[in-house]
Amino acid sequence: RAKIDLSRMGISEDDQYVLMINRGQRYLNEMFPERDWKYHEWRNIGIDNFMPAAETLTSRGHHVIRVGHLVSDLMNTTNAAIIEYDEHGYRTELLDLYLPANCRFYFGVDTGYQALPLHVFRKPVVQIYNQLEDIAPYLQTTLTIFSRYWLDSEERFMRVPDILSTGVGRPHGGEDFDNAGIEVVKNTPEEILDVVVEMEERLDGTWKTTNEDEELQRVFWDHFKVSSQFNPDGKIRGRIGAKFLRQNLDLFV
Repeated sequence: RAKIDLSRMGISEDDQYVLMINRGQRYLNEMFPERDWKYHEWRNIGIDNFMPAAETLTSRGHHVIRVGHLVSDLMNTTNAAIIEYDEHGYRTELLDLYLPANCRFYFGVDTGYQALPLHVFRKPVVQIYNQLEDIAPYLQTTLTIFSRYWLDSEERFMRVPDILSTGVGRPHGGEDFDNAGIEVVKNTPEEILDVVVEMEERLDGTWKTTNEDEELQRVFWDHFKVSSQFNPDGKIRGRIGAKFLRQNLDLFV
């Protein structure tokens, strides 16, 4: 039945597809209207930031399915290989499970749905994270980039060890950042594109790492491994996007 539903989207059994997701307020507000969800707004990021990555993946022969239910913003594209899953009536509860179990990989922000490809099915996942300490370093299937924290009082970005030692990298409401004088600066479309291309090239065997990249990974995780709340065995298996590390040395070196 899932394969029949996929064919309605123009995806055959031989086609590869990638899942993509962003965050908005609509789902929480409509499904649970009795609660005030404003404290989550700071985690939202518009779908336009993901479109360069989606367009690039389709140019490499893949379909991209934008998953999620009751999305807040629609994609602006005429590319038939980029599919508006929920809004165009394709979504079913069966597909909500089948897609992450069988996708090539998944990329998106930290949402509840990410638990399916990441933790249940152990698929390759590109994590675009707002909360530094939510990164799951024990999973070798992950590539991660993260938001930067701008400290207004000192007019600089906080360094990774500062974020970890103060606890601001743990889940917070938006008002907590306001009170601390911190602006959360989201990842750019170019940064998202770079890490998605890295995942694609790692999976197809064309990615080339360097000794410098390996050293930067080591230096970054030396800060992180003693502080993560989601690192049960103390072993680091995931990776931070290579280009993101090269471009943000001041955050952790």
